[in-house]
Amino acid sequence: MFRLTLALACLAATLGCGQSASHRISSDAPKVPRSEVANKLKELGVAFESYRENGEAISSPSEAADNRKIIYTASLSIVVDDFTGVEQSITSLVKQYGGFIANANLALNQGSERSGTWTVRVPVASFESFLDASGDLGVPERREQNGQDVTEEYVDLEARIRSKKKLEERILELLAANKGEIKDVIEVERELSRVRTDIEQMEGRLRYLADRTELTTITLYVREQQDYQPPQAPGFGTQIATTWTGSTGAIFSLAKNAMLAVVACVPWLLIAGLVVGPWWAWRRK
Repeated sequence: MFRLTLALACLAATLGCGQSASHRISSDAPKVPRSEVANKLKELGVAFESYRENGEAISSPSEAADNRKIIYTASLSIVVDDFTGVEQSITSLVKQYGGFIANANLALNQGSERSGTWTVRVPVASFESFLDASGDLGVPERREQNGQDVTEEYVDLEARIRSKKKLEERILELLAANKGEIKDVIEVERELSRVRTDIEQMEGRLRYLADRTELTTITLYVREQQDYQPPQAPGFGTQIATTWTGSTGAIFSLAKNAMLAVVACVPWLLIAGLVVGPWWAWRRK
């Protein structure tokens, strides 16, 4: 019994020493340090965000007001007596004002009123004068104009592109100076690819805004109608005539409906007479 107790005590002491040594080895094991390249990339990202918020990219209010970016659009509906020659006239007019036809859709069916729709791009400086000259092709039926101010978005995109390009330069310097492991090189190239993708997207949006603000978009709709008279505001005499016509028309409509109701009842009255007549005669006898 004594020997068994002594053996168990030795075994417990051995296990305790093993666990203590294992705990000491795990706690004293050196931690893997974060990659120095990763730290530098993080610092560059923080610096970029700070530059975006506080950098020199934002223009002053007076400068932005002098260089406003506005997208102008308009639509004009015109009625002509004869559609022949309208296409040539619009083409000449567009060339005269330094623009081009982006799209054209013509309906030239024989036996019906001809029409056409043109989408035209002209410089901003010729916007109003082109609309006025287009109205001389026939009788203007409807004219709409719109302007969208995109100055803030345009300036912000320019600022972000400059900031991103500075960040790209810093990443390229970091990539050239990096002599470390392959994983560090791959991490830097991945960040560089992401930054370049952002730059390409923002430059694409900037080009779109530049195109829309430098050239206006005008939609011309021309239709053919002979002896067209534009609607005019009715005078007092016209209002009296309209009221009289409406009142007499209501009377005629009521009389017509009453007559139609009588005509609709006649067949039923004939059937009722054929059925009830013999029965009534039999009752009288």
